[in-house]
Amino acid sequence: MATFYLDPENGNDANDGTTFANRWKTLTTGATGPRTAPGDIIRVIAASGAVNTGISGTWSNGPIPAGLTLGSNSTTNAVPVVVTYNSHGLSTGDFVQLANSTVNTSANGIWKINVLTSNTFQLLGSSGNATGSNGTITKANSAVVAFTNPPYKIIENCNLGWTAATNVSVTVNSSSFGKEGRGSNTFTLAAAFGSGMIAYRNLGVTLDLSSYQQLTFWLGYNNVSPSGVSLRLCSDTLGAVPVNTFNLPIITNTDGTINFKPIVVDNGSALGSAIKSVSLFASYDPGTLDFYLDNLVACKAPSAPDCLTLHHLISKNTADETWYTIRSFHQDCICLDHQTDVFACSPFSNHTRGYTGTTETVLLYTRMPIRPALGTNSSSTINLFQETQLTITGGWNRTDMSTQTGETWIDGQCGWSLLFNVNSTTSDHTFENLHATRYDTAFYMTNAQGHTYNNCSANCCRAGFYTHYQSTSANTNYINCKAYNNGEIGFLPQDNTIFTNCKAYNTVSPLANQGGFVTTVNDITQYVTFVNCSAKNNNYGFKLDYYRDSKLINCDTNYNTYAIDVLNCNIQCYNCIFNEAAPFRIQQSGHYKQISSYNHNQVANAHYFYLDDAEIRSETSVRHTASGLAWKLTQLGTPRDKYYPIILPIATIAVRGGQSLTVKGWFRRTSISQSGKLVVPDYQIGGPSGVLDAYMTAAIDTWEELSVSWTPAENGVVRINAESYGVNNHSVYVDDMSIT
Repeated sequence: MATFYLDPENGNDANDGTTFANRWKTLTTGATGPRTAPGDIIRVIAASGAVNTGISGTWSNGPIPAGLTLGSNSTTNAVPVVVTYNSHGLSTGDFVQLANSTVNTSANGIWKINVLTSNTFQLLGSSGNATGSNGTITKANSAVVAFTNPPYKIIENCNLGWTAATNVSVTVNSSSFGKEGRGSNTFTLAAAFGSGMIAYRNLGVTLDLSSYQQLTFWLGYNNVSPSGVSLRLCSDTLGAVPVNTFNLPIITNTDGTINFKPIVVDNGSALGSAIKSVSLFASYDPGTLDFYLDNLVACKAPSAPDCLTLHHLISKNTADETWYTIRSFHQDCICLDHQTDVFACSPFSNHTRGYTGTTETVLLYTRMPIRPALGTNSSSTINLFQETQLTITGGWNRTDMSTQTGETWIDGQCGWSLLFNVNSTTSDHTFENLHATRYDTAFYMTNAQGHTYNNCSANCCRAGFYTHYQSTSANTNYINCKAYNNGEIGFLPQDNTIFTNCKAYNTVSPLANQGGFVTTVNDITQYVTFVNCSAKNNNYGFKLDYYRDSKLINCDTNYNTYAIDVLNCNIQCYNCIFNEAAPFRIQQSGHYKQISSYNHNQVANAHYFYLDDAEIRSETSVRHTASGLAWKLTQLGTPRDKYYPIILPIATIAVRGGQSLTVKGWFRRTSISQSGKLVVPDYQIGGPSGVLDAYMTAAIDTWEELSVSWTPAENGVVRINAESYGVNNHSVYVDDMSIT
């Protein structure tokens, strides 16, 4: 067994990796199969440590509630925009997201509000461009971290038009792309453009940026970006007199998708003190070109503790909190990002879930993750093909990698790539203290089994931990892992997987069959166990369509559309807390599928069984006798009938041939239209020759004893049921069974 060292920033794959001084750069070409053996340990250097900014930010817990649909003439063409929505229930200082307005498009985005009346409020800092709205308003406090005095300066949000040169068009893309406000600016250069100024933006004010040294912004191309294009801060209003010039980085876009990249450029000294315009300039002909720009912000020097850029991760830096990427900078807040896909991150959809945790105002911390080269490359960042038993462990200190005192955070920078591609029948690898953000998929496994993930994270990706459905992808352990703010999937396991102390928060998707802990449709997954796991603020907490024989033990959920959603399987829950008003859903009726919750919401002897359009609960308030439990069978949704009743198995008994039996039970109902019966089903060894049943005849709210008797023809085991059917929202109670 050997120990190797890996540093994605300063390593060199030509080294042998055996010491810190000779550390590798990558697993793909450094720690290759021929250079490693089963049992080897690969240490990965930690990212930079947490930095206290000295700034207090307000984090707000809670779900993004359902949007309020705006009517006609509900937003004004004014400064600021005034929104009318009767009984809006908002408070001054709240943040809202206005989305999908195609009339007053300048009102789209996230805004801090000032309440005027119970029916009206202002979008602070906004400027309307039309009267009316057909969009939605959503309270968005949990989508932002709010500040009083932010340590950055908004230069240009790219929501209004620039002045374009000949053979250049500049449009406001307010229908699909955008990170802040109304949208982004699209710059389209025709073949005849040549070189020179591309476009400029008169800021309308003079900005003193001398307290800042860097710029951060979002930049996107639909092909490989050219060199020689620069962004200039100018002292005149026409973009002709540059004070600070920044060359735009080259972005390799190999798969044709348009993803914004988080950009930071450093002037090396203070920015200009009297900036009146921004311009884009081409030093030579870039050819036909489309590119996108959004949320241009001035930031402090890299050495300043309160430096905040799109490269930084932010957190409370307290126990059990994760680190978040930044979607955009606002005059009053930082908006938290959600996934790599620009559409889901845009202000034109309500997919951003933001933060789930304790609402409080605390000091803000930042950290700088490890960042691979910019690109949109469909090939994986790390392809792991070593067959067995590697331990890849992160968080090793940055001076000599001798102690595991930090965290390894790696930022995919919104590239369509994978952090780890664990493939080719690999098995029994261990991944430890490795954290990914802004990848397409962080940990992707195919034909891989027996792996352990310990203290790993996947945040702000399309999918966090994804096991491709293969019969050989199984037997995985997840311990203390987190999947936050992912676009479609937090965790997708396969057979014989155990989750311990794992969390899936803020995963929401317009797609069906997605959520925090999920399995894909028609992919039969069995024997999955969740212990002390938490699912909050997802569209589905546990989306367990085909999870056979799976269990939840001491788990908790909150703010999900459904805590557990199943299609065609039975799920057992033990001592779990479900805070949703209607936590369970079974999509497919007529299959006798069931979600069983023992000690429901951690209340002793409170047992709850949810069926499609029905439920069975233990009952202590309505009893035939004063001790023990009764059972309550309630019809919900589509009415059941005698061919598809609610079934409560109440006993399974061993019988002896020739010895007569009598089974009795007390029944009570809440409606004369609700039928209740005691049943011994047919086709059982030792059972009656046909169905044996006794029906209720008593009036409502009256206890009635039902009885059935038979003499078994042979030894056997016989099941006894209580059954009910009838009308919605009515129940049958069952108590005090006896067998003689």
